[in-house]
Amino acid sequence: MASIKRDNLFLLPKRHASPRSEAEFGCKIVKQWVDDLPIGDISRLSHDLYGKLERLSRLDITPLERFEILQLLQPPLRFVLDTLRQKSTEGDIPLSNKARLAADMRLELLIQTVIGYKIVLSQFHDDSITSFLLHRHTRSEALYNALYYLGEILVHSYLVYQPCLSYVWKELHGIYYYSVTNELHISKPTAVGRSNHAGQGIEGLYKQILLLALANPNSLLKGEVEKINAVLTQWTSTAELVPIKEPVWAKSFFLIDAKADAMPCAPNLCRKDTIDIGWALVTDNLDRILEEKIKAAESMHAYSTKMRPADAVSERLMHKLKAAWTQQIRSREVRSHTSGLVEVVCGFEPLYMLHGGGRLRNRVGRQSESKLFSTNPGYTQVKSVVLDSDEDVIEIEPNTLQSYAAEADGSGVPDRNNTTVFRKECISTNKSENGYYLNWPENGESGTHVGELVGVHPVTGSENRLDISLGVIRWMHVERPGFLGMGVELLNGLVEPVLLQRKREGTKQTESIKGFLQHEGEGLVTLITPPFYVDENDLFRVVTKGEQQSVQLRQIIESTDSFIRFQFEHAA
Repeated sequence: MASIKRDNLFLLPKRHASPRSEAEFGCKIVKQWVDDLPIGDISRLSHDLYGKLERLSRLDITPLERFEILQLLQPPLRFVLDTLRQKSTEGDIPLSNKARLAADMRLELLIQTVIGYKIVLSQFHDDSITSFLLHRHTRSEALYNALYYLGEILVHSYLVYQPCLSYVWKELHGIYYYSVTNELHISKPTAVGRSNHAGQGIEGLYKQILLLALANPNSLLKGEVEKINAVLTQWTSTAELVPIKEPVWAKSFFLIDAKADAMPCAPNLCRKDTIDIGWALVTDNLDRILEEKIKAAESMHAYSTKMRPADAVSERLMHKLKAAWTQQIRSREVRSHTSGLVEVVCGFEPLYMLHGGGRLRNRVGRQSESKLFSTNPGYTQVKSVVLDSDEDVIEIEPNTLQSYAAEADGSGVPDRNNTTVFRKECISTNKSENGYYLNWPENGESGTHVGELVGVHPVTGSENRLDISLGVIRWMHVERPGFLGMGVELLNGLVEPVLLQRKREGTKQTESIKGFLQHEGEGLVTLITPPFYVDENDLFRVVTKGEQQSVQLRQIIESTDSFIRFQFEHAA
């Protein structure tokens, strides 16, 4: 098993006998205690479970009794962990004080649970050779549970964009190595987690944890970590773990050092001959599966009103996973080190107003000329019915989509000129032609998330504060306490505020959706709007500065819970 150091949070505490052990930790008493827990009071329930787990870890009882008590505590523990996860991830990043408290409590519970199962394994291994031989299934269960909750600690850090705890990876590699050396990794114990883990063995769970870490979780949108983690239960069997001493005949693989506190790395980042104990994770078959699924998704051009499952992995995300798991990541751009402040404006509505979108309100409905926007000639090659409903496209918020009668004076459009614009001053670490690497100082308020449309503007005394470039937050990571690092990719070309008018079939009402035209040069123009669903027979018209043009939306280029970017064509 993994070696333990003083600064390791997974250090096993000293155990002692207690005359109160039977009164508090008898199996019947623990079962009654679980039945009497105040399920409605999450705060009290969390503290009660933490206290019970901590006292159990310091108590000297038999490993079989300890394991049975830990199993009895699983139902309320899973309920609390799920509830705390929702509370800690429902807001934006940086976490609010309330969300941070929930996240910290969840992490403490996960650590105590891992310690509990590690003690079971330690006792079975050290105390009695008879117990070691007779309770093979219980040892396998304890190994699986310890591995599962260590993986949950990593998932927890991904969800709140925080660095993983020290020694988590060393514990993971050590537990899997222990299971391999004792030939326990092949069996399939009953899972303690969600139902999608049922039937998965220790080896499958270990590969799932490795692949999720390689998916670059700091760049994933809200909910995508859970989607990938769920679908990996079906894909992990295609990945292979090869002992480090064996030759690897594969195009795509990653190296794992069982003695290092580090996630898998690409072979160009570490040398295979320097690893004494470890494995190579081969992903060639996984690459082929993803390629087949991407081709199948690209061939489905027929419009369908049937929604995809909420946990489905989108075509865009499959492309991203394929790049991450087959080492097709582009080289880093040349960046210049800069220092200074950069203003960041979050939210579609403030950005729309800052770019002059409020002046369009009096233009709507007036007699205006028809305008042909320059579009990419390649759009004519896009099939006219590829606009599929995707799980990343959410129903637009009521306060963003305004419904009004298309009167001649346009008075039905509400006045948004008084929109309050909140600016956040961030520290610029470095920049390139396509974006910034920024540090967002944390001070307890909710801020932003990966995939949000933002405006960025270097703070200087002479430049116009209204000259704000549009960008997208591509990744974020809490680098150290008090600072949130994030990468902002700037959108190329000029940005023009527009109104996208939609008329549904059989209705006289016209809906107006605020948006932007992005002119990228060489005739390439795309449309950016807040998220909304599109019906097959919807009619669209783009209005900009008194000019209008009927358009047909063709394909979603990108979608997040902040915006959608469309390809479009001029309607006949």
